[in-house]
This record gives sequence, C-alpha cells and structure tokens, in this order.
Amino acid sequence: MWHEKTTTITGMTSATWIALFNNYPVSGCGTGSADCVYSMAFAPMPLQGTNTIQTWTQKFPSTSPPARYNHAMAFDSVRGQVVLFGGTDETQNLRQVRDTWVWDGTNWTQKFPSTSPPARENHAMAFDPVRGVVVLFGGVGTSGSTMNDTWVWDGLTWTQNFLLPHLPPSHSTRWLMT
Repeated sequence: MWHEKTTTITGMTSATWIALFNNYPVSGCGTGSADCVYSMAFAPMPLQGTNTIQTWTQKFPSTSPPARYNHAMAFDSVRGQVVLFGGTDETQNLRQVRDTWVWDGTNWTQKFPSTSPPARENHAMAFDPVRGVVVLFGGVGTSGSTMNDTWVWDGLTWTQNFLLPHLPPSHSTRWLMT
C-alpha cells in the first residue's frame, strides 16, 4: 500500500514531494514482504503558533520496486523525483541489487542507465543543488567489504566521481548525507 502525506499551513499546500520507502512493514500496510512507500509534501517551516494539518492518503501505483531494506534515497529537486538505489532485495534471496527507481509522486519507474554503481547496501545519498545531481557514497558491497566510491545521478545515468585531488572519507556504511 502507498500513502501520500500533504502538509497544509494556513491554507497553503506545498508542491515539493519526497517519498519515504519504509524498511519495515507499517501498521495497516499488509503482511509479508510488501513494504509501504510514502510520498510526503513539505511546506515552508511554519512560524511559531501557526496551525499545521497533516493527512495521509493511500496510493496505488501501477509499478513498484521489489521490497527491500538497507537501500538509499534522495529527492532530486531539479527533476521533481525521488531517486532510489540498491539495497537488499527481499524477493531475491536477500541479494544486494543495483537497480535505480524514481518516484514522481504518483508512480515508480525503473530506470535502465548505461552505467550504474556496483550492487550495495547501507550506502548514503543526497542531492547536490549546485550541480543538480544526486550523490551516492559508500556502503557494503556484495563481498561484504565496505566501499568508499562516489557516484552521481544526472537523471539519465550514473557516473563515478573520483574526487581527485581530494580524497573521499574512509569507507563508510550506515550513515547519512544532507
């Protein structure tokens, strides 16, 4: 099941969408490996004392990524989409995946870029508004080793960024970027 959350502040509804793909089943979302995805609308921060009303609306997209955990997502404000990459696929004997999906607030679409990062889990992703790309860093690879590579998503394909002459942080897992 899918839900959409709209935040209304003093009669104004925002139009910026962010989806949250839950790692664990949520009460009322069904049973088994079917995870819930949430599309959340963000409004400007309310002033102190402003009333904020939040509601959830169930969504039924025609296409969805397989259930997974230890994946990463980031909101691409240039394209108005949430980008999901990798993680551990619950439907494939808990194997790490290297698939890319985008959520537009209504439906998920799988992308088939010409280049993708290696399969991984426990990586981090964030949007770089200066360059207009989603940045992916680190994680744990299929061999169980930690990774310290950096990739960027431009809406069409992934490109490895070697960050020379600057060195990236040491290999990292289970951390966040903003």
